[in-house]
Amino acid sequence: LFPSFCLHPLDIELTFPALAQTLVRAMGDKRYPEILTIICTGLSALAQDVSERNENNSDESVEAEMRIMSECSTKILPSLFRLVETLHGVDNIKKAPKADDDMDVEGEGEEKKKNLSREAQRVITVTDAIAAIAPLAPEQFLKGLFKKVIQRLLTASQSTGNETEKMCTLLGLAQALVKSQCLNEESISLLYRSIKPLIKSDEQGSRVQKRAYKVFAEICQYNGGFVTAPERLSEIIDLMIGSTMVLQVSARHMRLKCIKFVVEGFDSNNEAHMNIIPNVVGEVLLSLKDANGKTRESAYQLLLSVAKVRNDITTYLQIIVGALAAQTH
Repeated sequence: LFPSFCLHPLDIELTFPALAQTLVRAMGDKRYPEILTIICTGLSALAQDVSERNENNSDESVEAEMRIMSECSTKILPSLFRLVETLHGVDNIKKAPKADDDMDVEGEGEEKKKNLSREAQRVITVTDAIAAIAPLAPEQFLKGLFKKVIQRLLTASQSTGNETEKMCTLLGLAQALVKSQCLNEESISLLYRSIKPLIKSDEQGSRVQKRAYKVFAEICQYNGGFVTAPERLSEIIDLMIGSTMVLQVSARHMRLKCIKFVVEGFDSNNEAHMNIIPNVVGEVLLSLKDANGKTRESAYQLLLSVAKVRNDITTYLQIIVGALAAQTH
């Protein structure tokens, strides 16, 4: 029932400060993992409700609720960050059993898949709660959390050991903060520079590269002005084109989403923008024959987006015909 009580509550100022402490303890209770999803769903609903009321009617009562939510966010967000790491298994990697110790791999296979699916769903629920609560947090507090994520990501990326789980976790946290739309341009720029080497290289493995593309897709979706800025657009297009040779198969779908968001920010009257289109059409056409259904669908949607932005079907068809006639080496 908790999520229902979080819809349009009237006593946030009176009850939530004490309740927040209880919720933090309950989320960390490993005996009842099902409670985590319920609490995070309620917190997301509560944060979104307060934010919407603040936008539509900023009276004294709403301002008081915003203040309470801001104060409580400094306790809730660190707990949610730790939960994401726990669910990803970062704290328990050393305790994981070795492959040689698995005597009944086939028998446990289905159960492991179910457990992984449940864990993945919990991670999504927690990161959604982070994205909803982050805009209510104090600016300096949030900036400090973000810098810690970036510092740990850079340290992990330079490590000689296997830091895949940790990097995926940190990239997931960064993705949630981008989705919250509360990061300023300086922070977005720092994050972009941090994930750029992960996109340009396949040294960290397919999971890390795919996660880096997910973060970049969020940047492209929620910060279009940053991506299409004249001083940065050519660099981003060079990044997309230059990283083709190291692209992991599992990252193709997210890569096409990135290109789609970039293209949708183009101006049909901007010649520099239109000159970029022929450089991406070839990859889109090749992706229409990809074995993965999501990749094919993303390629098809990107093809439609380019047609809409190009706003000249005759020239666009000529570009497509030229790309079909081209040879790949």
